[in-house]
Amino acid sequence: MSDATQTPGLDTGPDALVVDFTKRLGPEALARLQGDMQHAAIAGSDHGRASAGIGTLTVQPAEADSVYDGAAQEQTEVLTGTVIPSPSGAQERTAWRHQPYRPVLPEVFASRNHFEAAVVDTWETTKNLGAYHGVRAPKYLWRATLTAGLGGWVTLRDVYGYLTATAEYREAIHAAKRTKGAGSDLADLRAERKAEAKKRRREPRTIAAALGLGTYVGVALYVALVYGLLAASPAGLLAYGALLVLGRWERQRNAPEGEVWQLTDVQPLNAPDRPLDLARVTEILRIVGVLKQEQAVEMIGLPMRDKDGQGIELTLKLPDNVTAKTVIGKAEPIAGALGIDTEWIDIRKAGTVNRVSIWHTKADPFESPRRSPLVSYLGPLNAWRDGVPLAFSKRGTIIHVPIRDSHTLIGGATRSGKGMGIRNLVVGAGRDVRINIRLADGKPPEHGQYSKIAATMFNRDPQRLLYLLEAEVTEIKRREREFMQARRIVLAEDMLHDFPVELVGVDELQTYTGVGDGDLDDDLREAILNAMILIAAQGAQFGVLMFLATQYPNVKTIPEIIRSQCANCWCMRTSNYKGTNAILGDGMSGAGYKAEEISKDARGLGYLDMEGVGIQQARSMLIDGEKSDDLRVAIDAGYNLRGEAGRLPGQFEDPIEEYLIKRTGRTSAAGGTAGMGLPMLPAVGSRGILAQIRKAFEKAGNPAFLPSVRIAELLHVMDPSAGWAQQPDESDRQWSTRVGTRLAGEFKKALAGTGRSLASTKDTDGQARGFALADVLAAIGA
Repeated sequence: MSDATQTPGLDTGPDALVVDFTKRLGPEALARLQGDMQHAAIAGSDHGRASAGIGTLTVQPAEADSVYDGAAQEQTEVLTGTVIPSPSGAQERTAWRHQPYRPVLPEVFASRNHFEAAVVDTWETTKNLGAYHGVRAPKYLWRATLTAGLGGWVTLRDVYGYLTATAEYREAIHAAKRTKGAGSDLADLRAERKAEAKKRRREPRTIAAALGLGTYVGVALYVALVYGLLAASPAGLLAYGALLVLGRWERQRNAPEGEVWQLTDVQPLNAPDRPLDLARVTEILRIVGVLKQEQAVEMIGLPMRDKDGQGIELTLKLPDNVTAKTVIGKAEPIAGALGIDTEWIDIRKAGTVNRVSIWHTKADPFESPRRSPLVSYLGPLNAWRDGVPLAFSKRGTIIHVPIRDSHTLIGGATRSGKGMGIRNLVVGAGRDVRINIRLADGKPPEHGQYSKIAATMFNRDPQRLLYLLEAEVTEIKRREREFMQARRIVLAEDMLHDFPVELVGVDELQTYTGVGDGDLDDDLREAILNAMILIAAQGAQFGVLMFLATQYPNVKTIPEIIRSQCANCWCMRTSNYKGTNAILGDGMSGAGYKAEEISKDARGLGYLDMEGVGIQQARSMLIDGEKSDDLRVAIDAGYNLRGEAGRLPGQFEDPIEEYLIKRTGRTSAAGGTAGMGLPMLPAVGSRGILAQIRKAFEKAGNPAFLPSVRIAELLHVMDPSAGWAQQPDESDRQWSTRVGTRLAGEFKKALAGTGRSLASTKDTDGQARGFALADVLAAIGA
């Protein structure tokens, strides 16, 4: 066939016939063929493949009405042809119903946080630009004045050149001067220039411009002379601005190609306080070796600034072969590229493995302590669900630690800030009346100030600590039986009324578990450790939690079997890497969590390992008890809340304190004697029927005498289920007799062994029997 052609790059074989269809088909046939080929590319039919650019097309025998007519073409002939691919730059058209969804709102309105961040970013950027250009204002003014002067000079030059026709004839006249024998030409050029100049000076626009400029200058001078320079200043500023524009045009005309002349300086991209943006972070990731030169990252959302404007966070999508772990491992060189300390940067995985959040600040985030919100907020907390505010992270966010199902370990060298960490935990727990706080103070009287909200608090006493731990073990077994009967597995929030959280704190743990303590025999130490191990293993399930603190963290004072059960570990400054590993786990110092390098001035700063969060730097919140009344105010708030709920020490049945009284004959509720951690003899009437009678007198206004039936009415109001109310089928006499008999029996039981008694008497009228306030107080011992 004469239309056969050989297609370059296509191996057709010796017997193949290659035909260019475009030369054989008419417009209608060509259009139909193109449509069939497009359909085949989309649907993947036998006529073609969507993934192929060049292929072989087999044409079936044509029907009678086929458009592929031609006498030379046989019906059984197989034609092979070239499928010409579409240009690489062409985009496929997509039906509107198959197009992907697009975000309706801009990213700034995606959430409240994004909007607030955009507002803060705009404000901070405005302040930065204002400060940057403000200090350069004199320089800009001088530059603008020079530019305006240039504009005036250029204007005078151009006007002179136009009116004298110098610009057009200068080169020709100079050329004629250099040419010998061109005297007549030179004279003609000069005459022509003079004629043109004369013509231009008489043009209406020249005359109008001269009159307008003269009038403007004249009026401005008149106003300045008559009314002063201030009145004429607008005219001067207008002229100054016009000359500045003309000068700017001249400078731009003379600027190198591709450059834009600017009156103001451009803030350098490597400025120390330049915000971290996508271009800069991409450059840094390439410098530190995370990205190759051809790789780039994508920003997710908007840059998020802190509310104080100090820090900024970018969330990035990394290339497919780069993970967040790689970026986190480069934290130190990234900080070096930014010119900041490693504590000023924070890198975290943001969801998937190839998404990362990079945050940095312009100042040390831990330079100054932050006041605890427990000082300004005096209301209750839900420590079970929301946690207590314990510390703040380098990003400035407050870290809340739930008191729910995790033990806590705090360790660090002397004066590292452990006490402030304990203070935040105890004061926060005091705001939740469903938590019983029990403290064993190993370094008295540091924690005596918490005694008024502590169900149990005593100074260093290893034997008493053992009894306390035994009582908690007994409580665990009791709750285990109760849970089995109720078909419950673990303590839930709806059970806290009947099973409040037992928070057992042991400070200076090394005095009970370490070595070298002369007055602590090995058997007692072993018993304490065994009880702690049991509580650590089983207590969290039933709401019996421990928080332990030590200034000598090592494997002897903190056995691994106990440390491994503490989901919350806070390692403050230590003396060496062994102390760091004893708190956070083996090898953690080598992994970069070097608590031994924390400055002594940064008290309360350490590495906090929380369940579900991971390890992060955090500094304890400040509740000052030395220079202000913040500590007293914060504790009093918890005391008042517990008093209103009847959960102060001595206001409720406490099996733990009852066990301690049974073993030692003394109580350490509310810190014992004077609240200083010294156990004392239990006060009669601190709870039970005598406490209820005392409260009934208080509700009645502390009268000198209360009839028995009136006492019964008040007791019924306090506890309707106690059976003090008059029954429907009970007469007044029967009710009075029943109440009197019951009160006498309960008083006898409560005062057994005390040598005291409380009997009913008649009132002054001799009509009703009851109890005198003086007799009640004497029986109580108040």
